[in-house]
Amino acid sequence: MSSRRESSRLQYKERVSYEDMEEFGEDDLNGLEFEEERKDEAAAIKAELPPYDMSPLEKQDLSRFVRHPEAYLQIRSHILRLWQSNVNVFLTKNSAKKGIQDKYKCFVPPVFDFLERYGYINTGIIKDGVNQREARQQKIIVIGAGMAGLAAARQLQNSLRYQVTVLEARDRVGGRVNTDDCLGGPIDMGASIITGLEGNPVTTLCLQLKTKLHELNHNCPLYDIDGKLVTPELDSKVEGEFNRMMEQAGSQRLTGALPPSLGGSIGRLLKTNGSLDFCQKIKSEIYEMESPSDEMESGSDDMESEDRAILSAEHRLFNWHMANLEYACAIDLNLISNANWDQDDGNDWTGEHCMLKEGYSSIARPLSESLDVRFNSPVFQVEYSTSGVKVTTRAGEVYEADAAVVTIPLGVLKSNTVKFNPELPSWKLNSIEKLGFGLLNKIALKFPRVFWDDALDYFGQTTDSVELRGEFYMFWNLHRCMGEPILVALMAGQSAYHSETLQHEDVKKRVMKVLRKIFGENEVPEPDKYKVTRWASEEFTRGSYSYVAVGSDGTDYDRIAETVEKRLFFAGEATCKHHPATAPGAYLSGLMAAGRVDKEFGGEIEVNPEVESLTLEWRDDKLNVGRRKRQKRSRMMYEKGQQRVFLRGKKGLWAKKSKLFPSESYSWLFNYTIPKLEKKTEGNSAENSSESRRFNNTYNPDEFLRKSSEFLPRAKKLNHNITYVNAPTVPTVPTTPTTPTVPMTSSFNLNSRSNSPFNLMPGFPNGPYGFPPFFPP
Repeated sequence: MSSRRESSRLQYKERVSYEDMEEFGEDDLNGLEFEEERKDEAAAIKAELPPYDMSPLEKQDLSRFVRHPEAYLQIRSHILRLWQSNVNVFLTKNSAKKGIQDKYKCFVPPVFDFLERYGYINTGIIKDGVNQREARQQKIIVIGAGMAGLAAARQLQNSLRYQVTVLEARDRVGGRVNTDDCLGGPIDMGASIITGLEGNPVTTLCLQLKTKLHELNHNCPLYDIDGKLVTPELDSKVEGEFNRMMEQAGSQRLTGALPPSLGGSIGRLLKTNGSLDFCQKIKSEIYEMESPSDEMESGSDDMESEDRAILSAEHRLFNWHMANLEYACAIDLNLISNANWDQDDGNDWTGEHCMLKEGYSSIARPLSESLDVRFNSPVFQVEYSTSGVKVTTRAGEVYEADAAVVTIPLGVLKSNTVKFNPELPSWKLNSIEKLGFGLLNKIALKFPRVFWDDALDYFGQTTDSVELRGEFYMFWNLHRCMGEPILVALMAGQSAYHSETLQHEDVKKRVMKVLRKIFGENEVPEPDKYKVTRWASEEFTRGSYSYVAVGSDGTDYDRIAETVEKRLFFAGEATCKHHPATAPGAYLSGLMAAGRVDKEFGGEIEVNPEVESLTLEWRDDKLNVGRRKRQKRSRMMYEKGQQRVFLRGKKGLWAKKSKLFPSESYSWLFNYTIPKLEKKTEGNSAENSSESRRFNNTYNPDEFLRKSSEFLPRAKKLNHNITYVNAPTVPTVPTTPTTPTVPMTSSFNLNSRSNSPFNLMPGFPNGPYGFPPFFPP
């Protein structure tokens, strides 16, 4: 599974500048109170909760607070901030009540229970403190030890105190998270990229484990079939046309004027609305058309040969963008729904995109610690009724429990290799059938030396083949991340399936031919080792990640996630409507499934009847005029931030960099020196020579707090004396001289799903907070 979807389409959200808040008078803006309000807002956004309203799930489970949610929202932010200030220690209700006025303490238990039930607090790998929840007697079976299964099992056992057994078909945990060391270093053959740190649940795990990350840069040069770099003018022209086509496909998809598939829609638009010189060389038959006669006009036959070469390059570059989108969606574009393929737009995580230096399994393996995981136990049958479940493995082992959490990949559910007795409801089976499950494959190659431009994290290449346009269309440079001379080539779209029909040696030969085309026959040595993935042939995955197929929509994710008979609960990336096809989305779905289990066996959250009258009292007496003004203004700015402008070219990723925080907002996660090679430029001086980019050492609370307050225009600044520990330099390997400085660098979107309306990187001090109305002065 892709960690995600380096998509060619990005939803860019308008950023909010808090300088706009200065339209309020000095009396309305007390600096310290304003700072607290901004931190409350940031805490909610970091937890993926709306800062100025209750989420649908909150309204459903805590209906007493819906009419006047202001008091609830402040208590929620208070608890979130306490948890986020130290995610390594269990937060208790008594700790959450400290500093709160006695008459308002009755707000804490229901808010705390909700946040803990659904994994907003007390989640992940907690090392210190004591969980004060009473142990429960119910037994829960979790089927699958991927990210979803591990999240559900750990939350149920360690946080919610259920008795949990995990059945895993393989001899390892992680599922489609698979870090392989066979090439001499940790290489992620499945999920590999954290696409945005802000609000991402994996960020909490990185904090708890002090995981070292490598921040990806945004430069992605493209090499044409002759091995030469694409010119900036041509690249910009094709990218603009591609973006325009995607905009038109989106605006016309509900009119009935376009075919139902995304590929067919683009083909129709190329035929009818594309600029003439651009469309001349893009043949209509490569897309889904109504008939072979619907070909574009050929244009003039007396064009100069140079013009012909440029037009042919346009064709290849356009195919590169199509391949990039096929990587995003894991399938040929002719199978993707034009109406709903981007149904999860608006849910991207923002901030830096990173790779884990020790691989994604460095998170998955610690999640499995302390869990009862039964390896090599593929499930044959799941029997369920209103009284419980009975799970039988292929070896004939039988496990009985009160409920089961099913985290089987969508590809396996489609194959019907796991039997359910009775059969799953028709509404769930229909969604399983309709929702698509695609494929992405990789080949990793370890070379004796670096022969590519080591200043880049990735580079792309074009091809003459339309059907195999996704074959090695992009290369990832792992030397910058892990210090080993390793390249990973991606195979997307039809080429992902085609690769599984070839011998591994044949795949290696094909990728070597591409590399030697780019860098020269004599410059590219034979790889020492290599490894090819075959995710469609994997018995326990049968593919990579889900997509919205023609005839499907976002509600299919919800239906697959729905509980059956109050005993079968479902999780996995294909049940996460807002973050599908991502490892963090799978993790989130596991937390939600654990919450649904606890709601079934733990009952509704109890709310003191007095909270309604206290809410009104607080609203009337404590919510001063200045605070109301600021909240109203902030709400308007938040809603304004939801306005969407689509940029679908490869220059999407860094358009969403935070304006409120510098790029090193999460620098406490980085502890790595990136070896940069000297650039060959005329008049090369010491200023242009090689430099090492050194990030700060691991998490430093004081530095975290200092950075969080920098964007506050009127906040009282705190003095922090920070001592940075120099990170050890990763040993490098012999390299060949890099190519001359590239005149054109393009950027592309690593993650088309963004979640925050604007980027806030909150920092939270330890201890209680002394602010009204809940906190005494």
